[in-house]
Amino acid sequence: LAVVVGLAFEMSDDLERSTRQLERFRERHDIPYPLLIAGVADKASVAAKVPMIDALRSFPTAIFIDAEGRVRAVYTGFSGPATGEAHKRLHAQFNGIVREMLDEVIK
Repeated sequence: LAVVVGLAFEMSDDLERSTRQLERFRERHDIPYPLLIAGVADKASVAAKVPMIDALRSFPTAIFIDAEGRVRAVYTGFSGPATGEAHKRLHAQFNGIVREMLDEVIK
């Protein structure tokens, strides 16, 4: 079983505002998987909710966890489309790790 879920730690504790922002983000980036509001974007809050992250250094952070529960990759920060080749490399890396993990599940 392969599942992709995004956890969003937002700048505001206003649930309505955060929900609207997250929905716009989902639409803008055509995200097909669930995005869940996990709390406020501060390191202590994240550490309490995702204890396997011992030192969150920046937002966003992407954590790829395989079907066995092992952390396979961690990416901090984000190279957006305006960064050109950096964005293309990041996109390829994300796709590569997801394909690799899916291939292991299918075997």
